[in-house]
Amino acid sequence: MSVANLRLVLRFLSTRWWEEVSDLVDGSLEKGVLLFEDLDLDLDLLELSRVLNIERRLELIEAILFPGEDLNEALTDEADPEAAHAFLILMAINLAIFDGAEAGRDLVWRYMHSEDSAFTDLPTFARLLPRVGPLSKAKAWVEEQVSDAAEKSALLETMVTKYHAPDGFLLHLEEDRQGSEKALGRQFENRGFQSLPWEVPMQGPRVVGVRRMGRFTTFLLDCSEELANELALSLSQKNVLSWSLLADFRKADAVQIREYKGQRIFRDQLALSGKKEGPLDREEALGILLSMGIRIYDPDFGRPVSTLSYKEVLLASSKEMGLVRRFSYQAGEPPKRGRTKKRKR
Repeated sequence: MSVANLRLVLRFLSTRWWEEVSDLVDGSLEKGVLLFEDLDLDLDLLELSRVLNIERRLELIEAILFPGEDLNEALTDEADPEAAHAFLILMAINLAIFDGAEAGRDLVWRYMHSEDSAFTDLPTFARLLPRVGPLSKAKAWVEEQVSDAAEKSALLETMVTKYHAPDGFLLHLEEDRQGSEKALGRQFENRGFQSLPWEVPMQGPRVVGVRRMGRFTTFLLDCSEELANELALSLSQKNVLSWSLLADFRKADAVQIREYKGQRIFRDQLALSGKKEGPLDREEALGILLSMGIRIYDPDFGRPVSTLSYKEVLLASSKEMGLVRRFSYQAGEPPKRGRTKKRKR
């Protein structure tokens, strides 16, 4: 990435975040360890994505975490280049986690294991590992690298997060809220369902839209397994959204995950977890989804929702839960396709 672009990104991010994270930057320089906190980069990612596509954002993250001459030159005009670099590292790691791209998480994983990494503080290191890779991989690293039993136990404990406990179908779409709602609504219409106000008593499918977090918009589905998979499959068509992921949490000890791409199952829970057989429990499934950058399950990340349980959704208000919209549908006749004959005058 060019020196000019690096300077522009530094100006953009520092204008929005420098005062808020200056204590972390100062503490990092004082202790010689990068202090880390989750930052809600939803709006920042939206702005950056308008000028930098995913490939360019990956270039940015790599340029910051593995600095070369361009970054060093970009920092020469700063009053405190060391503080500016510590600030950029904090932002780059947050951006990689929030953006959710696998290549970005791989860059963070490489950085955290490199000799030049500022992460020499094991508790911070252990807390971040599950966010950039599967939980099983993070735990394996601690088991292998830490010999002291008490320290190992403490580090493994830092990896345990009180994640949300879903109890039904969750549909994840890599699209903004408006585009996701429109595409999902069209799929219901194609199957003859008619939208009704949430308050209307009915027995048809129901959908709860959750606020977008990072690149993903999430919906809680109250419908049959057949319809949930049918909707996810249809949404993954190249002329619709191209990608979707459906997580079935109805059984906590046998979670099903299907990633759809190009109107086919691209990967299931076994392919995603690397297991040859056997079911996934809820912890394993959440580790996979979080490592894919789907942060909605983490109650400590960004602007969290209060629950992802459909049963609890029915009892709470949208405002207090961080929900976006609720939809109800009833069965009807599928719309007729094709050209209609002109009426004779």
